[in-house]
Amino acid sequence: MFAFALWDARRRRLLLARDRTGKKPLFYHDGPRHFAFASEVKGLLAHPEVPHERDETALPLYLTYGYVPTPRTLYRGILSLPPAHRLVATETGLEGPTPYWRVRFRTERFVDEREAESASGRSCAAPWSGASWPTFPSVPSSPAGSTPRRSSP
Repeated sequence: MFAFALWDARRRRLLLARDRTGKKPLFYHDGPRHFAFASEVKGLLAHPEVPHERDETALPLYLTYGYVPTPRTLYRGILSLPPAHRLVATETGLEGPTPYWRVRFRTERFVDEREAESASGRSCAAPWSGASWPTFPSVPSSPAGSTPRRSSP
């Protein structure tokens, strides 16, 4: 899990990236005269040029889902970099966000139980069929509300 910023001094650009599952957050603000980023919204709100205006259209999303879906936040002008995305900030503006990774699902067809058994040579029957359950020694129970006491040596 990661979220990082990498400054490329030669090309004068800043690369931001976020981990594939979105475990580590990365928020940013692209203002008319500056670009700012932080791992928490309150870090951006500490910047004097980042507006503290709430996004009224995000509140219903928060009340419906319990969170505000990425890339939006509860604040106007503050965005969240989506998981598995990168963003490049230059003096001329932003490039992205663009995904660097996507989930790939298998495209093979699923087989039914009979086909799986014949292909694997194994039975799909319940794992305990034909087996006996383990037995454990019984422990005497104490009357309700009482605490068992150790016998003296």
